[in-house]
Order: sequence, then C-alpha cells, then structure tokens
Amino acid sequence: MQFPYPGEELSDIQITEEIITKIFGKLRADKAPGADNILPRLLRSISLAVITRVTIIFKKSVESGDIPDDWLLANV
Repeated sequence: MQFPYPGEELSDIQITEEIITKIFGKLRADKAPGADNILPRLLRSISLAVITRVTIIFKKSVESGDIPDDWLLANV
C-alpha cells in the first residue's frame, strides 16, 4: 500500500534503535502470536539480534511511503 503523501505526513516520524528496543522490551511473553504466528516470547528472546534490521525495515518503509499489506492486519 502506498501512503498518499509520503514526504509530508511521515516526515515527523522518528524511528531509532532505542525506540525499537523499548517496544521489543514491552512485548508480553504470555500473549498469543499475531497475524505472523510469531510468539512475543520468541521476539523478545531474539530482539538483540534483529533490532538493527527491524529498524532499517521500518525506516525504509516510512521513507518510501510503502507499507507491506501484512502490516495492515496488525492490531495497534
């Protein structure tokens, strides 16, 4: 999906490794997996190994204005 105005509306979004690390830290291990069928407990356990890659993916998505269709299934 393409955001209608990628350069304007998304320009204020800050995505850093620190922010992603905090989000991973808030995942509750006792919750059920999401649409991707990945357990939050697994995500927390591998978070240090994937933080940089996840940050890059999120930044590129915001910069380009494209989001994967799967992200539209997320409960935020």
